[in-house]
Amino acid sequence: MESLEEILEMLTQEILARILYQETRDVTGKGQNAVLYSILNRMFSEKNFGGRGKGNSIYDLITAVNQYASIYEIPPNIPSSYRPPVIGDKEEELEAWENAKRLAAILYYAVEMYGAGNPYTEGRGEKVALQGEEGKKMKEEIMAFIEEQEDVRGDKIKNPIGTRDSFFNTGFYNSEEEKGDNEMLGPDKAECGGNTFFTAVERAQ
Repeated sequence: MESLEEILEMLTQEILARILYQETRDVTGKGQNAVLYSILNRMFSEKNFGGRGKGNSIYDLITAVNQYASIYEIPPNIPSSYRPPVIGDKEEELEAWENAKRLAAILYYAVEMYGAGNPYTEGRGEKVALQGEEGKKMKEEIMAFIEEQEDVRGDKIKNPIGTRDSFFNTGFYNSEEEKGDNEMLGPDKAECGGNTFFTAVERAQ
């Protein structure tokens, strides 16, 4: 791909895989899982992450401006979201790409299975997330389905960020209440798949 316009014309599942791959190449159950759950959490969040006006589907969210830079900023190096790994690239890149495609398929299928019908005439007509009690139940069903699936290494797809809408490091919390059901991604500051994960305090400074 050579332009954002080309990316936006792709199938939602393909765009999703490219974002999962570009955001982090980590397939140890932390990095790409964290990105997947950040997308899911943003879909069901009461905050406006850019997709609410269109219907709050996966496509609406991941293609909204200021969400995932993986497709809005053409990466300078390859392989990347604009040119995913091909035979001949490093094995770890190929594995990361295969895992990203698998996670994308699982998330897309889960939302299509448990999401709500899209009442909007524009867009792709894909299932959407709801808010309130209906949304809470819907999200629980989607998460339960995802957690039963496996990544390319045969590991269950666990949630490393809890209810957070960011996949930054969750190793530090201002209180036990803020910690909730979140788990640590690693040290307070860590390099992971080309991304730097920071603590909540570092992000606020």
